[in-house]
Amino acid sequence: AEGDENPEGEGVDESEEEEEEVSVVGEDENEGEADPNEDEEVQVAVSAAVPQPAAGPSVVLVFNKADQIPADMLDKVVEATRAAICGDTTVVDRVFVISATEGTGVEEMKAAFAEAMPESPWLFEEDDMTDLPLRLMVAEITREKIFLRCRQEIPYQTYVETTMWKNLGNGGIRINQTVYVQKESQKGIMMGAGGTKIKAIGSDARQDIMELVDKTVHLFLHVKVDKNWKNNKRFYEEWGLDYNSMSTGKSKNKKSQSKKRR
Repeated sequence: AEGDENPEGEGVDESEEEEEEVSVVGEDENEGEADPNEDEEVQVAVSAAVPQPAAGPSVVLVFNKADQIPADMLDKVVEATRAAICGDTTVVDRVFVISATEGTGVEEMKAAFAEAMPESPWLFEEDDMTDLPLRLMVAEITREKIFLRCRQEIPYQTYVETTMWKNLGNGGIRINQTVYVQKESQKGIMMGAGGTKIKAIGSDARQDIMELVDKTVHLFLHVKVDKNWKNNKRFYEEWGLDYNSMSTGKSKNKKSQSKKRR
């Protein structure tokens, strides 16, 4: 049966994730609260600076700004901090002493977090390359072939729209596309002598599209001159873009360029 095809990617249910809490402590959080030369005062100061995590999750303690603590005091402060956040229901799995400014210990910490992360389930089918609709994908294939064939002859002001996608009774697909350019001279370059260049573009695109859809494809290209195609709101909406925000940005850019000329 004939009809338009609108393929969509299928998601899968997400699995439950393990819960883990990371507490990050910086040396300056304790500033002015106690003299770190006294064990008891260090314990009190750290206890006041570190909030108690909620009961339940295991904890990874990341002690930042280690470069700001004297080397002979570092172990004492870290141990006092660990004791401060360890309650009866909290387990500290690992302790990382890092300096984000100097990068000390950061790579080791990142590697440990990456290893601990549970593997995510497939959010799409394993052989899905993208979540873009096929209409947009095949339009981009044709646009790519235009650039490869025309090189610098056509400026990057070309848009390809898939205007029809019809499943044929013999299992093939008929695809009609409109190629928009801004000038008559650009249309002539793209057509080529006797239409040779546009035929080559269509042939190149058809091969890639057939490989993508695994079906016989009949591709028909029509070149159209529209100097204002960039202002067509529909083209932006096809890609999920907000035309109003895009046009506002263009307007501001033109005003800025105008001021520079003055």
